[in-house]
Amino acid sequence: MDNELIKLALSEIAESLDDSYEKPVSLALILGQIGANSRTFKDILIQTRVKLINEPSVDIQNMSIDDFRSFFKYIDTHFERVNNETILAVLNYLAKSYIEELTDVSKKLTTEFKNN
Repeated sequence: MDNELIKLALSEIAESLDDSYEKPVSLALILGQIGANSRTFKDILIQTRVKLINEPSVDIQNMSIDDFRSFFKYIDTHFERVNNETILAVLNYLAKSYIEELTDVSKKLTTEFKNN
């Protein structure tokens, strides 16, 4: 099967599952849409845990969308050009599926974004 058809099929499936920045259905799909690869997927999981969650000097609860964009850009330069919805989608998916410690900040930032 053609790679473009696979991408389209995955996007259609995600859309049918009501994919949104608030309730993303796949981190891999988000990363693929911005041009990142499987290495970025692994690095985001590892680096977010090591440099944000396990680092006592980092107060993730007071981080902004732009702070997370800068952090993710450190991992992969594709994040330099993404919109706020993409950053929130990544945060919300990480909080939901991999890194529970991000739940409060992802909810806070999503609410702030929706209200602005």
